[in-house]
Amino acid sequence: MKNIFIALFFLILVISVLYFDILEWNQFNQKTRLVAVNYYAENCPKCKTLNQKMRKVEWLFAQKPIVFIHYDIHQKIMNRKIKRMGFQETIRSEVGVGYVQVYDVIQQKPLLKITPNLSWEEMEEKIAILLEKNEDSLNVKAVF
Repeated sequence: MKNIFIALFFLILVISVLYFDILEWNQFNQKTRLVAVNYYAENCPKCKTLNQKMRKVEWLFAQKPIVFIHYDIHQKIMNRKIKRMGFQETIRSEVGVGYVQVYDVIQQKPLLKITPNLSWEEMEEKIAILLEKNEDSLNVKAVF
């Protein structure tokens, strides 16, 4: 019985890893316009609270044209999402932890700052509004 649970655990783990790899691929193939960077440090208590809330939000926007990046300020090597998006300098210029900054991919400028004092529902609402505004601006540009 124990072997069945272990096998089931590893099967779920493999499926999760594949799902997130495919999800990441789909996000970059879409017309991604927004990047949400979660600036954190392992020893930061408010970062842990924010991470829990942001994980819920990430699931809600899994199929939307927004990419979520968790960036540990102490890591020396940029992860592949950051390199692929060309955000190395933008991310290095930020100072501090315990917040999420949402950027416009094209202009590489900040659009929204999310702090841990918001509920995950409020975070979801703010990101949804931002996505809607960006979709509207893309549609306006396509008309002209």
